Amino acid sequence: MTMKESVRKAVALFLAVFMAAPALAWSGEVSAIDAGFSSVTSMRAAPVSGSAGIASLPDFESGFRGLAPAAGLGAGLSSPSSTALARPVRAQASAAISPIGPLAVPLAEEAAPEASAAADEAEVSEEARRMHQEYEDRAEGRIKELEQEVSKFKAGIFGLKLLSRQTDGGVLYVIAVTVNGTPEPISAIKSKIASGEIPEAEKTNLEAAEKASERFGKKLQLISQVNKQEHRQVHQRMEAIVRAAVMHKIEERLTVGRELEGWGVPNKISVDLGAPTGLRYSNLYRMNGMPTDLGVALHKILSPLVARDPAALSRITQGQLHEAIRLLAESRKYVMDPSSEDFQKLRRMGLISEGYAYPEWRGAFMNKAKAALEAEPEAGDRPFGLGVRPESKHPSDVLRNLLKQTVERYNAAIGAGVSRDEISGLRGLIGALSGATGLPVDLGAGPMTPGVQHRQLLPILEELQKIQAEEEVVKAVVRSFPLGESLYRLGVHGLWAKGLTGRGIKVAVIDNGVDFEHPDLSGVKSHSENLTRDRGWFTKGAHGTPMADIIHAIAPDAEIQSYQALSNAQLPGVRLSENETYDAVLKAMDRAKANGAQIISLSLGFPMGLANDPLTQKVAEFAKDGILVVVSAGNDGFDMPGNFQLRTPGTAPDAITVGAADYHGNKAYFSSAGQAMNPDDYSLQDKPDIYAFGVNIKAAARLPKEVYAQEAVPYTDVSGTSPAAPHVAGLAALMVQAAQGSGVETANARAVPAAKQALRAAARMVARLPVLDSAEKAVEAFVRLMSGGSRA
Repeated sequence: MTMKESVRKAVALFLAVFMAAPALAWSGEVSAIDAGFSSVTSMRAAPVSGSAGIASLPDFESGFRGLAPAAGLGAGLSSPSSTALARPVRAQASAAISPIGPLAVPLAEEAAPEASAAADEAEVSEEARRMHQEYEDRAEGRIKELEQEVSKFKAGIFGLKLLSRQTDGGVLYVIAVTVNGTPEPISAIKSKIASGEIPEAEKTNLEAAEKASERFGKKLQLISQVNKQEHRQVHQRMEAIVRAAVMHKIEERLTVGRELEGWGVPNKISVDLGAPTGLRYSNLYRMNGMPTDLGVALHKILSPLVARDPAALSRITQGQLHEAIRLLAESRKYVMDPSSEDFQKLRRMGLISEGYAYPEWRGAFMNKAKAALEAEPEAGDRPFGLGVRPESKHPSDVLRNLLKQTVERYNAAIGAGVSRDEISGLRGLIGALSGATGLPVDLGAGPMTPGVQHRQLLPILEELQKIQAEEEVVKAVVRSFPLGESLYRLGVHGLWAKGLTGRGIKVAVIDNGVDFEHPDLSGVKSHSENLTRDRGWFTKGAHGTPMADIIHAIAPDAEIQSYQALSNAQLPGVRLSENETYDAVLKAMDRAKANGAQIISLSLGFPMGLANDPLTQKVAEFAKDGILVVVSAGNDGFDMPGNFQLRTPGTAPDAITVGAADYHGNKAYFSSAGQAMNPDDYSLQDKPDIYAFGVNIKAAARLPKEVYAQEAVPYTDVSGTSPAAPHVAGLAALMVQAAQGSGVETANARAVPAAKQALRAAARMVARLPVLDSAEKAVEAFVRLMSGGSRA
């Protein structure tokens, strides 16, 4: 690996760890000697660790030639001084890169004077190479001077010679005694004197040679100590140069992120990646202001336009910006390292299977993206709303300041002896801000950067409301969360501000289980029951966990019950048959009712049965008691004809049947639809009753709990009418809470028809289909409709 490659690796590594790890300490390992027979010049990279993984300094070793301590020369060669072999001793040369106050944007400590010129990798490589070469030249010069001095010694037939040997650890130097110019072990020389092969008169000269070798050995030791000290200084200065270059790269990227925010570019934007992937929301920058690779690419084509004509931003339309970002996303396929995060995401999406490095193709896509921004907009294509924004509308600035102020309040509270509850609340807010932004904070017990969790959004929004943050900031913060697109489009955060968070409401999830070990779902369980023959963690929750997480994201204080009625295990005799599964769902519904569930979420369905099948009857029975049963319509819209698409209990007249739509209000191609018969009067009604978001929904991924402890909270993309149903179930929890908070009794037969009517009143019609659009309208309509009856 060359020096330039090493530095490039260091810069890339630091940027990657900065976005994920709470803190980073740089350290290097230098070696010293025990008795002075080695000269240390090589520089080794010692690993450093952060909570997000193990990283290391660049591997300078392969780029430098040097001398390192070794364990010996080999058999038969010794001297009075060479018996003390070199052994490495660790010496730390570290400079912590840590937050200043509460901020995790690493700022370089005072660097060596040379670091000021190290603005790019080429300069860093050249400066580091020059410094190390000068050091090596000085170190080797000292050795050569000693070598010349040693070679001048003569005593009879004896002389001295400085020998060196390359070992795995480097080079070991030994001062050896020579006989007529040939090095020999002293034990062999003494044997020859004893046997008469060497005259006895030379014994005095041998003693002189031994004393001289000891004297020169001490000089070699001093040289080694000087070299070691100088090596440490060079090492520290080189670290400072690399650190300064890395910080320069970070500052460059943060400048890009700030400009994107300042131009009004959202932190997330939709990219149409084509069927079957469809619309997917991609991050352009994070809440700490750090742009993604896609954001950097967008900045690259926007900045020339802004420089030429700042008013050009306001003329960019929605269609133009979406098309440009789609082309930029395509360009990323041609430049990726297979180990990069973006590459791994595209591979999981099935879009690429190997890495590419084709600059000409990437350039072509970049040019097309730029042309898309400058093209004549299509008729009816509205401006996106870009334009220069004041700093008060920069989400990263607002959150960073809020985090800093909260830390100051926390420190003041600690010293003022305020209540434990207030201190706990401030610490919780700091944790929420730290997790949402990825900016670590050290409150005395080590850095804290909890993974992103939906519950963090509540206290953050409360603080943003207190400081009267701009709507653009609120929007960016909400959308930065995994399910944020759903939350913002429904306006759920507006209901939270009114105290509607699902508190006191129980929602049952009947599925294949819920993994409450997932950090995003900790503390929300009120009941969990397994009605299958599955045993063990690995047979639970792959589907039910993200469904429960959607409910939790919308109604963060609702209690969630889990009933595992669907088998995961495929083993004969373990997996439930279809009839057994049907019975398990019926039993789970009864258990949920007995445990006080007011809402039941069913992201499942069976082939359509009779109009009065047991599941339909069960739903009708529950409806009389005001229990809202929310059911997925099914995913047979693309391969089943007409009324055969629907599945039971989605066909039940009293079920709230939910179809799937994307975030732009388009019906998902797979979403089932049809007509269901009412067994009471044989009338037909259209199903689904309502459409909700069900395309590329980011929700909790069920993984081993050991992974939860090691990595950021994991999420995955899910599509189908399955995730659409819990959107409605979560909103139903807020509707029921609002009604009960107004003194309205909901445990009666009016609840189901009122809920359906309220949901339709809160929908916008798209191609004559009702797509859920406003959580606030749904809540208001439900309370109004239910208030027509008796009050509690």
